[in-house]
Amino acid sequence: MGVAMALAVASRSGLLAAMMHDDTPKTLDEWAELSRASRRETETVVASLVCGKVVDRVGGEGAQRFHVPSDRAGAVKEMGAVFEALLVFPRGKMDPQATMNLVKFRCEKILAGQVAAYFSTGEVSRR
Repeated sequence: MGVAMALAVASRSGLLAAMMHDDTPKTLDEWAELSRASRRETETVVASLVCGKVVDRVGGEGAQRFHVPSDRAGAVKEMGAVFEALLVFPRGKMDPQATMNLVKFRCEKILAGQVAAYFSTGEVSRR
């Protein structure tokens, strides 16, 4: 499963919302319990998100825990909504204009957040 599809599934299943609500690292069983996703679905989605560096893995082989770091949480949430909208569109549940408007709105929010983060770091003043 690709990262875009994993973000869409995580958004749709409630896994992404659970991860945004609590950034404490949790096991796959704990994340599955907090979302509407099965353990198997959670494992597949989280594995893809770890490979895409969206979700961080903490701990060793025996006690692996996963979480979305707070510095990328805002962008991850918005991108999840973008990919979920793009997944729903082909099924005929949203018209093309509404889908593109939603995607544009979410992307603008992501960019605005990145610009605000850039200016808040003081990076500009050091140049």
